[in-house]
Amino acid sequence: MQNKEEQKYEREIRDNYDGIAKLKKQIPLGILTMTAFSFLYPLIPGRRSKPLADLIGYPYSVIASLIVGGLIYFFSYRIAVKKRVHKINELKTKLQLSKEE
Repeated sequence: MQNKEEQKYEREIRDNYDGIAKLKKQIPLGILTMTAFSFLYPLIPGRRSKPLADLIGYPYSVIASLIVGGLIYFFSYRIAVKKRVHKINELKTKLQLSKEE
């Protein structure tokens, strides 16, 4: 019974490490998508106002969109990795406790 639990914990730890590796591989795609979106977003009109490009100018609105999108992407990536690392630490603790029993 303990051996199956240990294997389960080890598999989950491996899956979380693989998840972190997948997140790292998706960084270029995320940056490319964010960049493309920042060129299109200023042209989309708001519900009650003009497009952002009309309000502050297209170049400035693209730069603002890049900055905001980059910050959102950076912090969401950090949060996702932090959750995985926290889960790995929990599983390692459970694995240690099951080995001690």
